[in-house]
Amino acid sequence: MALLRDALRDGSTVIIEVAGHTGRLERRELKPLNLDGGRLRALDPDREAELTIAVHRIASVLPTSSTP
Repeated sequence: MALLRDALRDGSTVIIEVAGHTGRLERRELKPLNLDGGRLRALDPDREAELTIAVHRIASVLPTSSTP
């Protein structure tokens, strides 16, 4: 949660691993826009789309600088 709040404050992107509908982890680079009420609203720059993710579905958050 701290990394998400940092990204919100800085306007930076993070790598988020989220459990998809099948339970399989999906990795996405997202720019957090809002974190409230157990939900993250974020921009997916690759798809040029906004999405909302329930926080309990987020498995991990990494800064974009630590990705391989």
